[in-house]
Amino acid sequence: MSVDQKHIEDIPLFIESRDFAAIRQLLIGLPHADAAELLQNLSPVQMAVSFRLLPKTAAAEIFEYIDANHQESLIRALGDSDAAGILNAMSDDDRTAFL
Repeated sequence: MSVDQKHIEDIPLFIESRDFAAIRQLLIGLPHADAAELLQNLSPVQMAVSFRLLPKTAAAEIFEYIDANHQESLIRALGDSDAAGILNAMSDDDRTAFL
């Protein structure tokens, strides 16, 4: 699983140009593991902005593929409301493992 470097470079450009639909489409179009890998290559702020654009169920599934250090950074960057939504959408086993 290797994310195209162009995708990693595109996300900051999309954020700068406020093309949030392109970010959402890009992430949704990737397998969950690849989307997680792409997100982990972004800054914490870029990762949080991109992650917020995902539907809750997709976000929860992608979150499970993100490594523990990046999960922690992402939860901090998301804030309480968004973080709670992601945790509530996770399976009981995955939520327990995370917590």
